[in-house]
Amino acid sequence: YRVYDADMPEYSMAIDLYHDWVHVQEYAAPKSIDPEKASARMFDALAAIPQALNIDKSRVVVKRRERQSGTKQYERQSAQGKFTEVSEGGVKLLVNLTDYLDTGLFLDHRPMRMRIQKEAAGKRFLNLYCYTATASVHAAKGGAR
Repeated sequence: YRVYDADMPEYSMAIDLYHDWVHVQEYAAPKSIDPEKASARMFDALAAIPQALNIDKSRVVVKRRERQSGTKQYERQSAQGKFTEVSEGGVKLLVNLTDYLDTGLFLDHRPMRMRIQKEAAGKRFLNLYCYTATASVHAAKGGAR
């Protein structure tokens, strides 16, 4: 679940909870924000997150999102190759919290995946925008051919 999404401009980050892992994405501060203040706020947030969510700090993954160009967003950032299993709508999915900027499971797309699953029975489903096939998995769970 997304528990925080830059709701306060001073704390420009998204905080997602994947079972017993926290995925923090810091949005690059605009040039109008003092970089030292932005950095201090980020450190304050990172100190508070494990305590607020009752999760060990070793299970907090932090990434920085900046304006991307070309395919840079999809480049590998690490080679740990560790996957975490999560459940959603009766299906099990794997997410990689460390190796890429994105985890592969876009939490804001959950309502659409649930709708696809609900309406898929007996239908043919072609996922033209497949990134990690989560929509396809939900279509199959819903009975798509």
